[in-house]
Amino acid sequence: MKIASVSLKRIVLVAMFLGIRSLFAQSINTKLQVIQVESKLFGTRYIYEHQTIDNPLALQIPLLQLKDPEVSRAFLRFKQQRKVVQTIGFCSTLFSLYAILNRDKVSNGTYWTVVGTTAVVSGYLNIKSNIHLYKSVERYNNLVGSNQVGIKLEQYPFGKETLVGLAFKHEF
Repeated sequence: MKIASVSLKRIVLVAMFLGIRSLFAQSINTKLQVIQVESKLFGTRYIYEHQTIDNPLALQIPLLQLKDPEVSRAFLRFKQQRKVVQTIGFCSTLFSLYAILNRDKVSNGTYWTVVGTTAVVSGYLNIKSNIHLYKSVERYNNLVGSNQVGIKLEQYPFGKETLVGLAFKHEF
């Protein structure tokens, strides 16, 4: 009788602990939604949770919340290349100001070579960064908004049998 009473007390204590713990835990709605892409004449707009997003850097939170390595890698490359483009633009501006203030020290050919090179490199990196952004949004949408089928094979540790797991995911 004492053994049943002690184990019953432990069960009640554990249940109370789990109940109290869940009262103080923060609940965050992590339901991810599809990112809609609208191409316009002068840029691209993104729509997430019925909100229009003009700056693609604002997509960082939903893209990284998915915790998919491919999505994260592509988005972080996009972000890194955008910073490089900004740095190149800043350096080009500084060089232009230097050339304007010291016209006799910078030749015309040197000035146009530097400005043209920075324009070509910036254009190339902008195109590459947009490709990375497109890949990350496309992969994100494929993972979040579609039906998924998964299979897992695992060797049973104490025998020669293989365990097979099959899962289906469908959003209604």
